[in-house]
Amino acid sequence: MENPVSEHRIVVGIDVGTHASGFAWCVVDPQNDDASQRKPHFCMQWESQPMTLPKNLSALLLNEEGETAAWGYEARRRALAQHGSDQTHQYRAAFKMDLMAPSGQQNETDAEEPLSGAQRAGEDR
Repeated sequence: MENPVSEHRIVVGIDVGTHASGFAWCVVDPQNDDASQRKPHFCMQWESQPMTLPKNLSALLLNEEGETAAWGYEARRRALAQHGSDQTHQYRAAFKMDLMAPSGQQNETDAEEPLSGAQRAGEDR
């Protein structure tokens, strides 16, 4: 008996952006072989997002061990809530270009982005 799963392909697109990141996927099968007929699916609900968007913030909240405590809008929400009180967590945003830095070196942009006045007020950039 042929495995029906082997007849389908899933195409996935991932966008890691400096400000926001997202992903989409689409099932490719004989019924939608024509690319113009395919319906891509996006994640539109992210924890703590201010509105429905297909992308989440490219941001991390790191705990004292350097492990991810939260990411995206939730990371920013927690960083804003702890601002001035709990300095054990570090908020990191706009770090995309630092992902390409050679081992042991940092790019010209610092990986840590301090919270601006607008971000402290809860506004998006």
